[in-house]
Amino acid sequence: MTMHNDAIDPRYRQFACPKIAFDPVLFEAVVLFHAQAVVDMFLQRRAALLAERSVGVIPLIERWRQRSQCGSLDAGLAWDMAFGRVQWALETDEVDAGDVALHLALHLTSHGLPGDWRGSLSEAGMMRWGNWLLPVEGEVSVVSDGGQASVSFVDFARGAPSTLSFYADEHGWQCDQPEALLRVGIHQSILLLPEFAIRGQLTLEDQFGSIVGYPEPDAGMADTLARALDLLARYAPDYLIWVERVIRGAVICQCKETRTRSSTWSEAPGIILLSHTTDVATMAEMLVHEASHQYYHVVGRVGRVDDGSDRQLYYSPAVARERPLARVLIAYHAFANILLMYRDFRQNGLAMTGTTGWWHTAERMEADVGVLAAPLCDNPALTAYGRALFEPLHQRVHAVAAIDG
Repeated sequence: MTMHNDAIDPRYRQFACPKIAFDPVLFEAVVLFHAQAVVDMFLQRRAALLAERSVGVIPLIERWRQRSQCGSLDAGLAWDMAFGRVQWALETDEVDAGDVALHLALHLTSHGLPGDWRGSLSEAGMMRWGNWLLPVEGEVSVVSDGGQASVSFVDFARGAPSTLSFYADEHGWQCDQPEALLRVGIHQSILLLPEFAIRGQLTLEDQFGSIVGYPEPDAGMADTLARALDLLARYAPDYLIWVERVIRGAVICQCKETRTRSSTWSEAPGIILLSHTTDVATMAEMLVHEASHQYYHVVGRVGRVDDGSDRQLYYSPAVARERPLARVLIAYHAFANILLMYRDFRQNGLAMTGTTGWWHTAERMEADVGVLAAPLCDNPALTAYGRALFEPLHQRVHAVAAIDG
């Protein structure tokens, strides 16, 4: 579901790094256009299944589609895992399309779209309404006028029927149920998600064998993440905006000893995996890394970053093995942005105290970024979209390096 055109809007360069003026209209247009396209195809292909498994869900989704067409809804609504999984359901049989539709319906309703609908999950699983996780088994029924809502379901954790009532105020949805998820960020925009919140919806891969568990987020983890965001606010403010614009939720894992791990799912816009650490500079690095991947995937919604003509594999120090050109580009895009973040740290006076070794990490990254850049420079296999991600960032890395030198 991509458009291929070598003459692209020069504003796509804004997805290279936050040092370039950012036009939110383009970001919102890409996200919303893609969401509209995948929903249209989903309804065309899965309407019979949705009609069999649910009541009122198709009209609800169609109503969102009509409103989004006339621009009456915030495009940020579409930057969510619910829409990413709609596309995933079109590409694979590994997910249940009926379940995907119910998660989408709950997402739309929880963002103020009035509706009266019900449907049955194929298996018990977690659903989410704003800050609240709902352990749903079987049927879920929702009635909302946009300001007040009632969600009824069988709570598999208690083995009993449950009804939650929500009401909206100036701070968002409120509920008497106390188990709200933790939020962090300057604008409280990032949810901390336990692993069981995404179980059965996203696949957690541990290709390096470094993950030892998935602790439930607590106040200490929230504090570390908040301090990492504050570090960005004070010493690399461009990157705070870069992060908070696209990251909506973080699943926390625990790694062996001093290892760290982070990752992004292309089918889950806004959701990232982060390993717990008390080193705020390292946490900031992981946030910038995964935010960069989010922007890379935004561009990927519009067109390919390479034309497939360069089939050679190139060494990537990030994973210590040979990778195809597109994977080298995504690694370069992330690590070059991290390098610019560390340069901002130094330029804005961040001391080594309390952030042990961050500049040593930056020095090592200088070399890694150089290795990743080599096969990308003047490579004719990069499309206009690939060049938009690479060239402005490469120029910035070298321009700042020349000043520093």
